[in-house]
Amino acid sequence: MKFYKKILFTFSINFIIQYFVFSSMLLNSLSDFTHNISKFYIASIVGLVMVMLDIIIHKIDYDTLNIPLFVSVLSLLVLFLYLYRIQYAVNDDEYLKQLKENDSAALLISKAMEAKTNTYEVAKITKNIIQNDSRSFLESTRNKLNIYGQ
Repeated sequence: MKFYKKILFTFSINFIIQYFVFSSMLLNSLSDFTHNISKFYIASIVGLVMVMLDIIIHKIDYDTLNIPLFVSVLSLLVLFLYLYRIQYAVNDDEYLKQLKENDSAALLISKAMEAKTNTYEVAKITKNIIQNDSRSFLESTRNKLNIYGQ
């Protein structure tokens, strides 16, 4: 029972870190943070990978492997990978929320690279991303879709 509590704790902590901390670190502004299904899938995948590592370490330390637990966690991992890959339950609104965070990350990186790059092509890309910041367009599109009930 103690081991089950440990892996539940491992999953929970890693899920929270991935969902809130790591995704926030990549944003140009914390106001760009959104709750979305794809982020839930990714955080679940990270949590399950860490649980798999705990199970493997437990196997090495104690020379015992809980096969049903291992198969269950592996099955969940494959399921969440599949759900993420097909974007299961991701509708237009979820898609736009996900894009807002991706655009925010691109803006953050582009602002940092704008002064550093010595390559014309990269400078052109960073300038284009900064000038065409689409976050407000994505947000207004989301609002329009919500008004029309889509």
